[in-house]
Amino acid sequence: ELPNGKLYLCMELLEGETLREMIKRSDRLDALAVIDIGRQVCAAVEAAHLRGILHRDLTPANIIRLRDGAGTIKVIDWGLCKYLDVFYVRTPPKYGAPPGSRLVTPLGARFGTPEYMAPEMIAQKDLGPPSFRTDVYALGVVLYELLTGRHPFAPGERRVPRAIREVLPGFEDTALEDVLRAALSFDPDRRIQTMAGFGAALERARMSIEGARASSRSREEKATAAPSVSVTTGGGTLSAGPHARPRRERTRAAVMLGLGLVIG
Repeated sequence: ELPNGKLYLCMELLEGETLREMIKRSDRLDALAVIDIGRQVCAAVEAAHLRGILHRDLTPANIIRLRDGAGTIKVIDWGLCKYLDVFYVRTPPKYGAPPGSRLVTPLGARFGTPEYMAPEMIAQKDLGPPSFRTDVYALGVVLYELLTGRHPFAPGERRVPRAIREVLPGFEDTALEDVLRAALSFDPDRRIQTMAGFGAALERARMSIEGARASSRSREEKATAAPSVSVTTGGGTLSAGPHARPRRERTRAAVMLGLGLVIG
């Protein structure tokens, strides 16, 4: 509060760029980089969920990566957040007003960005209540878009996301795709249920991808190594391969010494 009685709000200064800016720059990220961002977002939103707070508007524009050298991720713009099972009166009730009209979020109202809203939140009938799973769905869309630069669903389709290979030919990190499909399930009961579960699934995908890449590098190193060749002669067996040169040079020196002795 200022001396003159005016109120002010101090906020953290964040210097970086939003995921939306990264996507617009067509800066495609590696699967492991996307997983790292996703796990940080999961941890941040899970902290809010533990306090009964939903974000309700997770989009690439509301997630920022700092220029701090560590790639720290911050979730911002909580203007549409909602307390679960807690209603705040906005205005005194008026005669003839419809039920819920005096609540901060009127009954039946839909808030959020349509491209990132869970199907149950935009249904014409049987509108479902927001839950932890609606934030999970929104983050699934964000990570898919960050990985591919495209929305996971074709226009008018919300049941089955596009295969990532349709957007990124040759994509092999299927462990990440499996997690994103689970987060984008049309049926909220089949979807990953919590941000903690989402983060754990991303961690398992990271371990699977790193293990697969390590095995691939090992196979490539073995394939590029010079093959070993053995030749049988009257004096024994000579081997040629990546470690055979010193042995071959010693054999040649011994032959030359023997010839020198014979000539002498």
